[in-house]
Amino acid sequence: MELKLQSFEQAGTQMYVGAIRVEDILDMSHVDEWRRIEEKEEGYQRAPEPRRTERIARYLQNSPIPLMPTSILLGCRGSLKKKACSDGMFKISRPEGKPLWYG
Repeated sequence: MELKLQSFEQAGTQMYVGAIRVEDILDMSHVDEWRRIEEKEEGYQRAPEPRRTERIARYLQNSPIPLMPTSILLGCRGSLKKKACSDGMFKISRPEGKPLWYG
């Protein structure tokens, strides 16, 4: 899958911003939950809290305009293939068979 994104740099790190369908995120990504394994801390995203997710679900079900303009951060462990588009944007492709990580 290719994603069309705008490229920018922040504090010396190359980043991209764009839009993607929820179905595509779920299909090609994985949550890297924070955990401790044998005294070693791994992962990034905290585990979901049931009370909080229930409140969010109720809001989305009951709100006349259920908007949550929250960004989702996707990271790639490895390199992305990047090619420039004529409109100043870029298309990136993730490595085949490797998930993007979100949190």
